[in-house]
Amino acid sequence: MLACSSTLKPILRQLDPNIRLITEWKNAGPFDAWCPLTGLPRLAGTTLETIPTDVPYLPAAPERVVRWTEQLDRLTPSGLKRIGVVWAGRPAHKNNWKRSMTLPALAPVAALDGIALVVLQKGPEQRQTGKYYGRAPLIHLSAEVENFEDTMAIMAGLDLVLTVDTPVAHLAGGMGRPVWIMVPWCAEWRWLQDRTDSPWYPTARLFRQPAPNDWQGTAEQVAEALSTVRVQAV
Repeated sequence: MLACSSTLKPILRQLDPNIRLITEWKNAGPFDAWCPLTGLPRLAGTTLETIPTDVPYLPAAPERVVRWTEQLDRLTPSGLKRIGVVWAGRPAHKNNWKRSMTLPALAPVAALDGIALVVLQKGPEQRQTGKYYGRAPLIHLSAEVENFEDTMAIMAGLDLVLTVDTPVAHLAGGMGRPVWIMVPWCAEWRWLQDRTDSPWYPTARLFRQPAPNDWQGTAEQVAEALSTVRVQAV
């Protein structure tokens, strides 16, 4: 039995269609023990050398990929790299103040030529798109996105996903998509320390704050990398 939010049920169902999923503890019934998902690596004795990294293990629904890719083809100017962006997490998360930035803080990225930014941001921070003045075209699909299955299908048609530490980072990593993750100075344990790669996601690259709360410096690092590294779809 696995307890999860309703938004994650379609994703977790991919791992095992027969698993019992509940969204409220009152429906769990009697049990002898419980463990958060993030505690399973400890119980399994997982080390850096034994982390499962056989990606992709989260496929996007083919019919949704076709629909969203057609939408992206219509909206994205020809010849531009498609970069999905998420700048803020869920407000109710206890560490959201630390892991979230603002869309204006991505100004160094938005000033680049040759790219289009595809908004994957959900929640109240979507409203920041109303004050976007960057050079890169901003393609706002979020209003039409109903669930994580749509988000995954959109990411299948992107050249790169650029996000802070949110579920989108983990979905992109599980899909084997190229994902650049911007993490705070004191990052969550999964991102470890003093490294730019992730043992959990072979296709991920980490960009760490150069100083506490310095998202501007993080965005400058990303912009420099985008201007010197060719982003290719996989």
